[in-house]
Amino acid sequence: MKLEFVKVQGLGNDFILFDQRERHVPFAKEQIAKWCHRKMGIGADGVIVLKPSNIATCRMEFFNADGSRAAMCGNALRCIALVLGIPKITVETEEGIFPCVQKEGKIAVEFPVPQVMHWPLDTQQGPLYVVKAGVPHGVAFVQGVGIVPVVTMGRALRFHPALQPEGANIHFVRVTSQKEVEMCSYERGVEGETLACGSGAIAVAWIVSKVCEVSFPIHVKMRGGSLIVHLLEGKGTLEMIGPAEHVFSGTSSAIGLMHDEERGSAAHRSNSFF
Repeated sequence: MKLEFVKVQGLGNDFILFDQRERHVPFAKEQIAKWCHRKMGIGADGVIVLKPSNIATCRMEFFNADGSRAAMCGNALRCIALVLGIPKITVETEEGIFPCVQKEGKIAVEFPVPQVMHWPLDTQQGPLYVVKAGVPHGVAFVQGVGIVPVVTMGRALRFHPALQPEGANIHFVRVTSQKEVEMCSYERGVEGETLACGSGAIAVAWIVSKVCEVSFPIHVKMRGGSLIVHLLEGKGTLEMIGPAEHVFSGTSSAIGLMHDEERGSAAHRSNSFF
């Protein structure tokens, strides 16, 4: 049995997308991790699985690169909108329904206002502002994002005792103007730095609007590019606008998907990839 997939990315945050709205195939955690492996697999920060929904255009199941499950992913939502190619869609997640709209070659995703978890949390690395924007995010202010030891410091904060057992994505932020911030990110489940984080940009924009003299719309600059976050005052929600791109399409064998002890896969980029 062969499974078709699409490799997609939003600002370098890349995913393998399987459309299972018509056929369900369960994936083992080890298989997901193998697909996402940069050397031994297709390579990705996570896996998106589309499922049917009775209350939205589709339902998203999201898995991190290590095979663990996450409630949602902001950049993945834009990638779903790109793949479906519909001007307006809604995506059901474990954290609710997210509207997505095509806007002048980019995709806008509407988010609820983040929920405060720690304001701030005192750590050995300094104050950490922690909110839930779909998933937990911790924000630390730094003098420069280019000099931060993202992996070592990010890992220490991600595993802070007060954030367990779920942990949090960690973002290091520098405010550069009243409308712009820079950030770099350590993401749980990837357990390393990623080029961008969509829900993290929502968290960062909302936090700097409260803590610093920064006002909406806010440009959030990341390693992979920029997102713009608006405050939709009439709705009391936030809107993230940015690009998404198709990288390539292929097929993967279903060998090893049903049981953890069954391993091995084969995928094809164009005619032959993996």
